[in-house]
Amino acid sequence: MEFAVGDNRQGSEKLGGGVAQAVMAIAKQRGWDWGKHGVCRAAVSRLGSKDTSCNFAQGLFAAQQFHANFYHDFMEDDEIAQGLPLVHKLVRDLLRQLDGQ
Repeated sequence: MEFAVGDNRQGSEKLGGGVAQAVMAIAKQRGWDWGKHGVCRAAVSRLGSKDTSCNFAQGLFAAQQFHANFYHDFMEDDEIAQGLPLVHKLVRDLLRQLDGQ
């Protein structure tokens, strides 16, 4: 919604936050450390090593770009358009990991 009205910073924050929330839910469910800032990357790496059918690394890189964009507002419209589907796919793939689905 935010991207549609031109608020790229708020859209970026929500995308990055959505990924973080999904990763924290998985980590908490599996008893992994989930309370520190660097946990997201470690958890996604751990998931990717167990499920090679998903490209978690590519989605996480895009999500990290959006997270940084919230603070620095550097992404161009074409970069946003390229990154959105990667982050959306990452979130879908992460949510499928909940409860081992």
